[in-house]
Amino acid sequence: VDAERAAREAGEVRALAAAALAEMREVVHGYRAVDLDAQLDAVARVLRSSGVRCTVSGRAGTLPAAVAAGLAATVREAGTNVLRHSTARWCTIELVRGADEVRLSVANDGAGEVRPDAHSSGLQGLSDRLAESGGRLRTTVEASVFTLEAVVPLQVPA
Repeated sequence: VDAERAAREAGEVRALAAAALAEMREVVHGYRAVDLDAQLDAVARVLRSSGVRCTVSGRAGTLPAAVAAGLAATVREAGTNVLRHSTARWCTIELVRGADEVRLSVANDGAGEVRPDAHSSGLQGLSDRLAESGGRLRTTVEASVFTLEAVVPLQVPA
């Protein structure tokens, strides 16, 4: 309906995707570790600039590379899904680091009647990726609030 807003959002998603791809290439080639805190901030900025009130709580600090990379991919996919598949007015991103695991929760109020597609490659790919490091992905919808929760152990299984 709002062509100007749609163009702005598409540009921001493209920029986020390009930055994520560049960062992932650097990580794969061993040039740099993933900065999960920077990813959290970037996704929050994109959501806010698209009109979604977004709050982030918790900081990652230093995490094992596999844990940080999996959670960074998760927060990027979650942010993209908020923009593409919801009518969210608000989104909360919470990162909780425990003694043995890290939990990332992303919730938004824009689910409506939409439910994740059982054949969704994005969420399934994330679930598979997190499982490789002993993690798990869960999604729930309650009263139009969609919540994605990723839990990853700090000690990646051998």
